[in-house]
Amino acid sequence: MALTPDLIKLIAISGGGLIIGIVGQVIIIKKKKEKQNLLNGYSDESPSQSEDISQNEQTAKDYINQYKSQYSKDSIKSGLLGMGISDSEAKDYLDKYM
Repeated sequence: MALTPDLIKLIAISGGGLIIGIVGQVIIIKKKKEKQNLLNGYSDESPSQSEDISQNEQTAKDYINQYKSQYSKDSIKSGLLGMGISDSEAKDYLDKYM
C-alpha cells in the first residue's frame, strides 16, 4: 500500500498532536508538583532559605529589604498588609528589619 500525500499529512498531524499532548501532560504534572510543594511549605528553588524563619517572615524580610531605602515605614507596612500579613506581624517585622 503506497502512502498518499493525504495519508502522510494525516500521520504528521496526528504525530504532532501526540507530541503536544505529551508535553502538555508533563507541564501539568510539573505545575501540580510545584503547587503541592508550596502547600507543604517546601520549594525546590530556595533550599538556602532558613528553616527557623516562617514563610511569612521571609517574604516580609525580602520585601522590606527591597523597598526600605525607597519608601517610608508606613508605605512598606501597607504593602505587607496587602500581601496578607497581619497588622501585628507587619509591625514586628518592620521593627526587626528596618
